[in-house]
Amino acid sequence: GSKYLARYLNAVSAASAPRLEEDRLPENLEARAFFRALAAAWSDAATLAAAAQNMPKDSEIMDEHMIPYGLADILVTALTKHGAHLGASKALLRCFAQLTAFWFDRQFMDMPEEDGDVGLRVDAIIAAGAAQPVRKATKAHNTNADV
Repeated sequence: GSKYLARYLNAVSAASAPRLEEDRLPENLEARAFFRALAAAWSDAATLAAAAQNMPKDSEIMDEHMIPYGLADILVTALTKHGAHLGASKALLRCFAQLTAFWFDRQFMDMPEEDGDVGLRVDAIIAAGAAQPVRKATKAHNTNADV
């Protein structure tokens, strides 16, 4: 599981879309729907931006049903692929901000206050190589990562 979705989306980028293997998706319905929406929107930046805005905000879903399924790698790949598109960049940077938000920031982003394992999510984002694409997108659009 953990890298399946990232490999799948890379394959979508490289060629015609392979069939998404349903048994390799998380059991949580919100996470499953989010990953399906990202996959369906993968080739179009504007559609991807809209899909990214619907990332589940519950920390338990993030920790147990999204990060273990490679969400950090997927977001980094998406930002690398669509970073030149303002809407996609803002939506993806917002996903990173939501994933790394502690309880006191979560309330300002209209998220449940329970922050879960923020350290786990930050480590996954760093390990996925987010620093350079985030910096590049932020600089390209003269925006802050806390959009």
